[in-house]
Amino acid sequence: MRRFVIAAISLAAMSGGAMAADRAGAWQKQDRKTSIDYVTFDQNGAEFRISCDDTGTGGAMVWVRIAGRELLAGGFAQLGFANRSLKLRTPNEYVATATKRESNAFKTVWQMVRKGGKLKVELSDFRKASFSLDGASKVLPAKACLTTFDSAR
Repeated sequence: MRRFVIAAISLAAMSGGAMAADRAGAWQKQDRKTSIDYVTFDQNGAEFRISCDDTGTGGAMVWVRIAGRELLAGGFAQLGFANRSLKLRTPNEYVATATKRESNAFKTVWQMVRKGGKLKVELSDFRKASFSLDGASKVLPAKACLTTFDSAR
């Protein structure tokens, strides 16, 4: 019985890794109840998600999940692109767009993601992930979605 349990756990771990590998690098558009999300995964299952409000009120966020955990509230996310690096604060468990600075940073992230290449993410708690940006321009529209700051003006 013990061998069976160990074999079942091993199989589950391998199939989870295979599923993450299957999704790695592919950008997807997901229509949700109140948002449109653009998401990709790395080979280890880490997730990079851009969420755009779809209710007409505006609002955009960047979510990152590494090692099964969201961003740390009160921390930061360092986003490294080929020729630019952005350090974004995370007041909640996501990168917000409520201020002019956050809104401008979001629009920069949007354009950098659309350019393709690689995105390296390092969080304030030292978790790291690397995402392929290839194919993102086929999924993300040319113009960034309305940020929280833009919708409040």
